[in-house]
Amino acid sequence: MKPHSILFTMRHDRRTLVADVDYLSVIGTRARGKDRVELGLSNAGPRALRDDLVPIFADTFAKQPTSQWLALLEAGDVPCAPVNRLEEVFEDPQVTHSEMLLRLEHPRHGHVYTVNNPVHLLGTPVVPFGYPPDRGEHTDQILTELGHTDDIAALRAMSVFA
Repeated sequence: MKPHSILFTMRHDRRTLVADVDYLSVIGTRARGKDRVELGLSNAGPRALRDDLVPIFADTFAKQPTSQWLALLEAGDVPCAPVNRLEEVFEDPQVTHSEMLLRLEHPRHGHVYTVNNPVHLLGTPVVPFGYPPDRGEHTDQILTELGHTDDIAALRAMSVFA
């Protein structure tokens, strides 16, 4: 059972929002000064209430852009977050603050970017494991460790790997 739902916001925005629907339901019913039954919602439990509310929230959230919903929900301390497109991920203030984009020096490709370790401990600097390998860079080493030393040339000749 998940307390959150993905809610699509205004179409031109092309973004979605993840919000805690259980939390929104409590706020929504309190704001109207009525209980669930008075609002025509199920009183059978959190799952049934969520099933009643998600379509209502979906219609409502589609009328405004993500930025407006984020401002409103964050002001009310409602757990929520935007779902970023790939090109927006590393522009997110929290991602920037957490230094999640790591620039490494690859021996053949120069500067490469990868995701940094998300765990930052006090007094323990984050040390990158290394750059992403090229295709087939470690094939011989892995096959040798697995005991296939004699098979490597034959497998390569059959184009089983690069």
